Amino acid sequence: MTPRFPGLFALMLLSLSATTLFAQTNIATNATVTTSYVSSWETLGAVNDGYEPSSSGDKSHGAYGNWQQNVTNTWNWVQYTFPSYYKISRSDVYWWTDGSGIALPYACKLEYLDPVQKTWKAVPNAVGLGVKGDQYNTTTFDTILTKQVRLSFVSTAAQGILEWKVFGETGEQLPEGSVSYAATLVKGDTTTIRVYARHSLTKPIEGYQFKLDVTINH
Repeated sequence: MTPRFPGLFALMLLSLSATTLFAQTNIATNATVTTSYVSSWETLGAVNDGYEPSSSGDKSHGAYGNWQQNVTNTWNWVQYTFPSYYKISRSDVYWWTDGSGIALPYACKLEYLDPVQKTWKAVPNAVGLGVKGDQYNTTTFDTILTKQVRLSFVSTAAQGILEWKVFGETGEQLPEGSVSYAATLVKGDTTTIRVYARHSLTKPIEGYQFKLDVTINH
């Protein structure tokens, strides 16, 4: 059936698409920053201070740099740890170079900590992973749910970052914690333990799968 108001119908679809596209914002300022190595005279916290560089040589607000001996062709990383789970699908990094000991990387990779398997994995279907100077290098990928993302890089000298943005939105907050159960077991008997996920003061939540590490003390 043909819509009675085709123009209005198209406008509503366009509005919905725009809302979905721009729902995610830069969440890097919420993160704690760690790294494999930072030179003592450089500023690790500069990578998520919100400053917009004018070029790859703009160190006016500080920069992350990892100059050290034997750094040539050695992978280093910077990591964001968030206070809660986020859905993330984009990363923008602005590389720093001083034209001498700090060089643009010739390769980089982006990983996240899988919240179930607790292992580092490459972000799925990454497009970008750029290493150009004087601009943000944007990488997009399939949406992930995580608390931690890690940017790794390598160059023919040391490497540097002026700003690293990560775009996301608050995701599902997965239950975390430990379960303690003590009982006297008899050989041949069967004991069943049921584990539930709950919001505070609410009914159990369905749909979770739990992995239990069981230790039996004789």
